[in-house]
Amino acid sequence: MVRNETQGLRVALVLFVMVTVVLAVTTFAYFRQSQERLQERQAAAADARQKAAQLQDRDREVETFRHVLGYEAKTPEELDTLRRAQVGNTLMQRVWADFDRDMVRWGSGLGLDRRDYRAVPERLVATLTQRNVEIADLTQNLKTLTEKHRAELATERALTAQVRGELTRQAEDYSRARAGFAAERARIDAEKQQLAQRVESLAQAAQETALQHQQETERLTREARDARCLAEQWRDRVERDETRQRLDRPVGKIDWVGEQARLVRIDLGRDDGLSRQMTFSICDPVEAGLTARPVKGRIEVTRIIGPREAEARIVAQTKLTEPIMAGDPIFSPTFQRGQQTHFALAGRIDLRRSGKNDRERLKSIISLNGGTIDAEQVDDGRVTGKMTVDTRYLVVGEKPDEKSSPQFARGYTEMLGEATRLGIPTISVRSLLDRLGYDESPRVLESPGAKVAQATSR
Repeated sequence: MVRNETQGLRVALVLFVMVTVVLAVTTFAYFRQSQERLQERQAAAADARQKAAQLQDRDREVETFRHVLGYEAKTPEELDTLRRAQVGNTLMQRVWADFDRDMVRWGSGLGLDRRDYRAVPERLVATLTQRNVEIADLTQNLKTLTEKHRAELATERALTAQVRGELTRQAEDYSRARAGFAAERARIDAEKQQLAQRVESLAQAAQETALQHQQETERLTREARDARCLAEQWRDRVERDETRQRLDRPVGKIDWVGEQARLVRIDLGRDDGLSRQMTFSICDPVEAGLTARPVKGRIEVTRIIGPREAEARIVAQTKLTEPIMAGDPIFSPTFQRGQQTHFALAGRIDLRRSGKNDRERLKSIISLNGGTIDAEQVDDGRVTGKMTVDTRYLVVGEKPDEKSSPQFARGYTEMLGEATRLGIPTISVRSLLDRLGYDESPRVLESPGAKVAQATSR
């Protein structure tokens, strides 16, 4: 009897332990799932705030372009508010600076409420029409002077014929009035010389007037052509800036992180034009603006998995206290989904500070990351290729110094001037490599344990 009761207690104890273990495991699993859901909701809320801020920036840019293009005029108070809101926007600051400069240059005769890129061409066309009227008046004046000159020539020819008749009559009376004839002949010769000088002076004045008219016509034609080119360039620039993906916008994001194998998966793949060995930089998603984003790591694509999925390895991580996480945005100034970014290279490119020109290596890096080269300055200073309005950046290397050849300095200056004329922004080699996620140093990240061991050994 006692033995049966003991066995019953043992069975009850075993059942109680099993139930306790099951309850503990179930409680831990539900607690873990609740923590993961909480983190996902927090990440989604942060992403929504970021998207709302980006949408507000885009709305301000649209309002700015609608104002400068003349589709929606703003009051001075609205413009002042809009400008202050875009103080940190480098592109819009450049647009405002160009707009103010163009309005000072081309829109000085317009009212403050009519200064936009629609009113300026109309004013230039009106000015050109006025100049054409002035040219027509000058042409009519030239015609009048020519007819007057011809009348004077006819009069002078008639006078010359009269003088010759007088000379004939005086020759018949020569024997009777030789002394008087000599005096009259001297007087007629003097009159002929004066008339000839007058004719020559009138002809020269008419020629100078015609030359001035031609020069004025050529000048007005050049101004009209420059105005048309300026309007076309701005129209193309505005259309390109409205459709082009800006540098401070991420090209993708990290979907999964494998900390043990130092691998990540990104939402870019075969359909986006991605290829192996492309590099990207990783930033914190809560930062605003690329110039203010600290780079927290870099990755290199190792395998294309599908149309919108690829695997990459972590080649660098800035701080171990800021781990790379799913949802972190990735950036690259050369990669755009299904497009190529155009670059130009100026100056001497020395990536390793070795004293050698690494221009070909930089071209390979840009090409590997989906970019293309429109123009470049070769070793002897010549500029090959041509920059266009589609060229996105001018990558500037080392400036010419006293040891550089005149041809090299001239080519460098020409490329900077052409970039300024076309509105192409410049970027240093170091900034380009940082944004590409490319690093020449060994791709090794020390663990905290290794650092502690190294410090202890010292």
